[in-house]
Amino acid sequence: MATVKLSDVEGVTDKEYISNAERLALEFLEVFEPNRLLDQEEFEEWIKINSLSVEEVREAAKEAVRKGWVEDLTDGLLLTAPGRQKTHQ
Repeated sequence: MATVKLSDVEGVTDKEYISNAERLALEFLEVFEPNRLLDQEEFEEWIKINSLSVEEVREAAKEAVRKGWVEDLTDGLLLTAPGRQKTHQ
């Protein structure tokens, strides 16, 4: 079994830096089901499980829409094709 030492952790580098807003937006995408509007109960559960503040939730949703990963329709939020691709990376 391989083990990890502090020096190993200290040597880890980011492949690509992403902002906190983008990280939250990527996590937000996991709440969606393909081809279905965002479910209120699943959304509230995601907030609770991740212990997110109101500001973090707003930031995640705005970033996801801004990036084109989620579409803000009249009836609710919907995961887009680019958003689905992000959930499978």
